[in-house]
Amino acid sequence: MAKSPLPPHPLTQDLLNVCDEKDRLHQELKELQPRLDTAESSRDTVLQDLFQLQQKHADLRKSHTDLERYYPQWKARAEDLDHENRQLRRDLDHARRPRDRSALGQENYQLRRDLDRARRRLDDSALSQENRRLRRDLDQVHQQLAGSAAAADLQAARLEIHVRGEKIAELERLLAKANDRRAQLHRVHERTVDKLDSANRTVQGLRRDLDSLRGGRHTDRLQAAQRQIQQLTQELDPLRGDSSHGRLRAAERKVEDLTRELNSVRRQHAKAEDSLQGAQEACRGLNAERDRLIQDRDDAVQSLKHVNSRASHHEAEIAQVGRIRQERDEFQQERDQLRQEQAKIATRVTELTAQLDQLSQDRDAAVSKRDEAIREGQKYYDSNRDLLAQIADMQHSYRLVRQDFDRVQDQQDSLRQERQNLLSSYASMTGELDCALDRLAFIASTALYAIAQSVSLFGGLRLFLAQASSPRSGFCRRRRIRFRPRSFSRK
Repeated sequence: MAKSPLPPHPLTQDLLNVCDEKDRLHQELKELQPRLDTAESSRDTVLQDLFQLQQKHADLRKSHTDLERYYPQWKARAEDLDHENRQLRRDLDHARRPRDRSALGQENYQLRRDLDRARRRLDDSALSQENRRLRRDLDQVHQQLAGSAAAADLQAARLEIHVRGEKIAELERLLAKANDRRAQLHRVHERTVDKLDSANRTVQGLRRDLDSLRGGRHTDRLQAAQRQIQQLTQELDPLRGDSSHGRLRAAERKVEDLTRELNSVRRQHAKAEDSLQGAQEACRGLNAERDRLIQDRDDAVQSLKHVNSRASHHEAEIAQVGRIRQERDEFQQERDQLRQEQAKIATRVTELTAQLDQLSQDRDAAVSKRDEAIREGQKYYDSNRDLLAQIADMQHSYRLVRQDFDRVQDQQDSLRQERQNLLSSYASMTGELDCALDRLAFIASTALYAIAQSVSLFGGLRLFLAQASSPRSGFCRRRRIRFRPRSFSRK
């Protein structure tokens, strides 16, 4: 009858369980090793990405610091550009007004009107009319003298005058006296010019001279011109504070030069009026001389029959006619000078108008440059705003990447903790396995000792059985011998 297998020893069962658990842990460790490798590679990748993000963050922080450092300057520059834009916009609106309503247009229009009025006054003046009337009278006198019966006597008297040396000497003395008188008049004229120049050095003297010479006729116009100059200066005052516009300062200097030139033109105009008054006085003197000559001519016609008695009178008439011609020539010279001065004034007015147009063009150029600077500032402001938006997007992306990195780092920490737990479990199981192996070795040694004793017992039994299989005596002997198995203790 077969024996049933004995149940395994508890230590053997524990050893088997430990081996199964060890195999299972090894299998789980093998399964977790790819995940751990993946986590390590992910950790390296995340660390590399983190390093790149830290570099980007450092660059962004540097850029942000630069932006914060330059932001006040940009803000101040933007405010200056806005202020300049408003100022130039006001100037542009003022410049876009009709030119005839502006101060410069009014002054230009006033100067042109004064010039036209002066030309008409010179053309229609009493001096011109008197000159024409004097020419007609002289022509009539020549015609009367040429058509009268005493023309031959007059011619004979003239021949006699030319023949007689005494008369020639007398005429030369008269000519010398006339030259002396002319030199004296020239010196008086120079002293008058010096006095006028000294009077023009001060504004008060100029006003007194203008009031005395013009009789208050142009005071309103001068005051209006001065108010226009002051208004132009006040309009240029806001532009003086802007140090970045050299053209405006040049325009201010040009305006000052124009003001000085306008004062010089006024002085020239005053001189011209003074010369005109002198010419009018000379014309009145010529009229008086003409009347006297007419009276003398009547007397000469009545006394033509007595040529010898009236020779001196004819000589006086000839001398008077020479003086009249000389004065007429001087008057013509003064008139030519007046015309030249008027031409100079007209040329100067044209130059002033051209300079005003140039100033307007410079102002338009400054306005266009201002607009271009405003556009550049707007572009810079837009680029700065786009850069700030990009920085905000990059910061948001960095926060998202930082969250992903924190999540991956948490997963890595959990995997590390799990690996540490597995390693600790493996170490504890290894210790238990070592303890179980020690116990199994002790059990094996004890079992071997028991087996050795069993073998010796089986040898004794075999010998007893051999003796029992011998003859009867032996059987009886066997009955006397009792089998007493040796007990052994199991540790």
